[in-house]
Amino acid sequence: MTIIASIDGTASPRLVYLHSDTVGTSIHPLEIYQEMRALRRTDESLRKFDLFMTMEGNISKGGGKFTERYAILKNTRIVPYDTSHVLIITGTLITDDGFEGIFAFDKAPLSPTTAVDIAYIPPQVEVIEVNTGSGVTPQDISDIADASAVEVWASTEALTILSDLAFVKDIEGGKWEIVGSEMVFYKADNTTEVARFSLDDPNTPTSRTRV
Repeated sequence: MTIIASIDGTASPRLVYLHSDTVGTSIHPLEIYQEMRALRRTDESLRKFDLFMTMEGNISKGGGKFTERYAILKNTRIVPYDTSHVLIITGTLITDDGFEGIFAFDKAPLSPTTAVDIAYIPPQVEVIEVNTGSGVTPQDISDIADASAVEVWASTEALTILSDLAFVKDIEGGKWEIVGSEMVFYKADNTTEVARFSLDDPNTPTSRTRV
C-alpha cells in the first residue's frame, strides 16, 4: 500500500499529502515515517529540506521498561486524501508546536464537499526488555512492537471501528419511520435501509418502553 502521494516542502507548514490507498483504512505513524524516508532517498528534490518528521521515544523507565515510540511532525501537517472517508490513526502523532492527533492534520486543501473523519487511537503500551541472551536490543523490540501494532490494528480493532463509524454515519444521514411494530432507519438517500428494530422487544434501544 502506498501511503504518501506527494510532499510540499515549500508550504508553511510543510504538507504531506496522503495517497488514495489510505482511504478507508488504518495507518500507523511509523508507516508514514518509513515512506517519507524512502522518498527522501530516491527524490533529490526532497533532500534539500530538513526532515519532515522523526520517530522518538524508546526511553528507559527502569526495570527493563521503555516508553512507546511516537512520531513528531517538524513544521509539517498531514493532508488526508481528497475524498470523503474515515481515516484511522493507530499510533501517537504529535507536532513540534505542541499539538497531537487530529490537530496534526490539515484539511484546508481539501475540496469544500469532502468530509474526512479522523479516528485517533494512540496505543497505551510500553516496551519491556526481556533478557533472552539472543542479542535483541531495546531498539529491536521497539521496531517489532511498532510493526506488530500496524498489522494487528489493520486486521482487527481498526476495521471494527471503521465499520462502526460507517454505520453511525449512515444511520444519522437519512430519515427514520415506524412501520407496524418496527422502527426503520435509512441512509441519506432515504431509500436504502440501514437498520430495523422491533418496538415490541424490550431489549432493543428503540423499544416502546425505552424510546
